[in-house]
Amino acid sequence: MRPRRLADVVVRPLNFTVRGRWGSRMRKIVPLLGGWVILSLVTAAMLLLWSWPWRPHSALGWGLLFLGALPLTLLGEYLGERTILQSPIAARLDALRSGPQTSALRITYVLICVIVVGVAGIYAFALLKSTGWLGAL
Repeated sequence: MRPRRLADVVVRPLNFTVRGRWGSRMRKIVPLLGGWVILSLVTAAMLLLWSWPWRPHSALGWGLLFLGALPLTLLGEYLGERTILQSPIAARLDALRSGPQTSALRITYVLICVIVVGVAGIYAFALLKSTGWLGAL
């Protein structure tokens, strides 16, 4: 078989869109967007409850809350899983035998990690408040 001439080869870009008519595309995209909106509302409500006295005061703040709640929550869950629960220290703690001392050691490790993350969050909150960004939202 001899190679084809370059002019005979049809080059098309990769197309990852949904094929079909406009209506069939929308039937596949709408449930995805609906799920995103519902999860965003749930995570935004959780963030509002978590930061109870504070709430957004402008349309920009509410928009950032609803648009950023789900990605920030997913990022936090991913980082927490990778950096706390799958770290070398956690692997060593998991390799220990079971017992009350080992359980207390694991609980202490996670508690220290939560305290460090909480202090970092309070520091970020104070930094936003001191620069005026928190008042703008």
